[in-house]
Amino acid sequence: MVDVSMVMPVHNGMPYLAEALDGIATQTLAMELIVVDDGSSDDSAQVARRAGATVVATPHLGVAAAINLGVTHASGRYIARHDADDVSTPTRLQEQFRFLEDNPAISAVGITSVVIDEDSDAIGRPADGWPHAHHPCTPEEISAMLPGRNPMIGGSVMLRRDALERVGGYRPAFRYASDYDLWLRLDEVGELANLPGGQYRLRRHAKSMWGARGATASVYAVLARHLAAQRRSGGADSLARLGEAEVRDRIAGVVRRVDATGDRTGVVDEVRNLLPELV
Repeated sequence: MVDVSMVMPVHNGMPYLAEALDGIATQTLAMELIVVDDGSSDDSAQVARRAGATVVATPHLGVAAAINLGVTHASGRYIARHDADDVSTPTRLQEQFRFLEDNPAISAVGITSVVIDEDSDAIGRPADGWPHAHHPCTPEEISAMLPGRNPMIGGSVMLRRDALERVGGYRPAFRYASDYDLWLRLDEVGELANLPGGQYRLRRHAKSMWGARGATASVYAVLARHLAAQRRSGGADSLARLGEAEVRDRIAGVVRRVDATGDRTGVVDEVRNLLPELV
């Protein structure tokens, strides 16, 4: 058994996957790598196998469900995340592992990022609201930012497996922003932190979350914040009360509109009106 299992969901990860795997191979901390091939039609699975990963193949599930599947195949007491288009520097996992070992109150720890482009050249640290203008590091700073925006980079995080399982894992109802929803739930039962140092290279490109899909992702971020407000008000949110299918059906019209137009006007009020339970 290893202490750390890294879980990477991949759906058509080429051409960036090989560079991501190269960065993982240089890690100074021993770990197991589990790649969930989420219905890819390219060579992602073969590339991951050649890199020594355990590959779990599945028809396309989506990011949240693919991560959950990967966790069921993991043996580590810590779960590290990585996205297929990003890059970690060699000491990333070692630093996060040491931090969690030394800070038992922390449920999950991210690491600050440097944004890179399609050619892996550094653009700079996140700015102008993409994905956020400041990396908070302390639990207090993160808790203060969470109600308004996502303060952690999803692929940069290492989590305590028991904390992840305690809150029910990632929720597949979230087509995007499942990590943000998870941080909001984890913050209710523990503490979150980020480490400084820029040990995660976050790639910005046309198909990335904050490229063409940014407007649609924002709908799910609004949903995550609304569900958190429901929990603060009444103890259970609409997703827990109604189930994934019902929540998806209720917000489907909003998602289709924003998918088609990119116009986010009125989304907050629409989500509140569609899911009024307990608020």
